[in-house]
Amino acid sequence: MKKLICSFMFVLISLCAFAEKTPVKSLYSYKLENGLSLFVVENHAVPLTYIEITVRCGGYTQTPENVGIFHLYEHMMFKGNSLYKSAAELDRVTSDMGVSDRNGTTDIERVNYFFTVPSELTEKGLEFWNAAIRFPNLDKKELENEKKVVISEINGMR
Repeated sequence: MKKLICSFMFVLISLCAFAEKTPVKSLYSYKLENGLSLFVVENHAVPLTYIEITVRCGGYTQTPENVGIFHLYEHMMFKGNSLYKSAAELDRVTSDMGVSDRNGTTDIERVNYFFTVPSELTEKGLEFWNAAIRFPNLDKKELENEKKVVISEINGMR
């Protein structure tokens, strides 16, 4: 895991020379070779780091066969992963990091996951989202429970 974070940080540092300045002050964008877009905003007014993962999928990419799958996956991000095995452990770890609100949303064009951590915990926050997005547990019992929740939410929107 340390190697992954170190590699990520190395990429960030090495890309600084290749950052594309945007019209927004202190906002830089990077396009990685794998197509990943990375945005960095510097604001040193408070010692916090906001981390958001956004995936370009959502309502517009759904078919009748997979309606709700992205929303279901959003729910499963908070049910455990390779680092934190259960929802209860995720709650404890994020609370210990000082995260007052972690969340995700599903929309027409994207699904996103986010939280804010004290800046000295940026690396731990990146490790958290790396495990959540790449290695979710997808426990069968949790999956069945969340399917019911998502279906209920979809039916409530109609």
